[in-house]
Amino acid sequence: MPSPSILLHLLLPLVSATALLHPDQQTLDQHQVCSYQSDSRSVRCRCQQNESRHFLPIQLESFLKKDNPKVDQVSIEFCTELLLAIDLSGVTSTNIHLKLSNCGKVQIVNIKYDPKNSGEQNLNLELENMEKFTIQKQTFKEVTTITATNVKELLIYKTTFSHLSNPGIKIEKSAKVSIIDCVFNETSPGSISVNSVDEVEIINNQFSIDTIEVVELNDFYGSNLYISCNRLHEEAVNLECVTISSALQTVSSATSFPASFFSSLTSASMDVKSERSGCAHCSDHLCLLQGETR
Repeated sequence: MPSPSILLHLLLPLVSATALLHPDQQTLDQHQVCSYQSDSRSVRCRCQQNESRHFLPIQLESFLKKDNPKVDQVSIEFCTELLLAIDLSGVTSTNIHLKLSNCGKVQIVNIKYDPKNSGEQNLNLELENMEKFTIQKQTFKEVTTITATNVKELLIYKTTFSHLSNPGIKIEKSAKVSIIDCVFNETSPGSISVNSVDEVEIINNQFSIDTIEVVELNDFYGSNLYISCNRLHEEAVNLECVTISSALQTVSSATSFPASFFSSLTSASMDVKSERSGCAHCSDHLCLLQGETR
């Protein structure tokens, strides 16, 4: 197993989430770029084509009327590079649909739920036609679903999900999907569904059931499938996995893991093996890297 210093060297190409920040970044006024449609109970936000790097804080309560405090859908489109914060305080809708489409790079930097409606604000994220989508160091306290189609790269890093439905995360037609250092408190078979994706990385996550049951792979013909160091909640962390996790924590975000990083896992004492027979949803082209931690 490589030493932590070697791992850190391997991780240096990773681009920090702060790469989205820029001296020219501006904060958008939600009332200038967003509008409320009372008939559909939706908020629509649209960036101007000449805008590049921006931060957009959305406080949904500011769009609502006292006699109708509901928002069923928030749509955001045509943003080149965006940091997004959304505040659900004061919204009584039980299912909120957040759709991001036709965008470049978007990262969710904060989600605030309404404490008065605890357990009643399910969030459905729909991603479509994007260059990159990132969620980092967030906590989804309510039932959450994420569907992504034609998103070139998707990164979910160091994020906690209280409950995923089935499927809770569904990704189709993507170049790369990375789910790293996350905690999934409640999962069921097929909670994570990946279809027609070139490269998949699922590393150092905690699940309530075995990873092989959680992840469903379809139409995967690439050679870049890395699933390792995942474990059940009550399981102890493998020593080599602790080293890897510590190296990951040194980098605020993980967006591009070199192949040498994953190949180094096979030299660790994790009983890493190729698991084909145990994956009913994998084609013969798949090679699932799995340590004793599932």
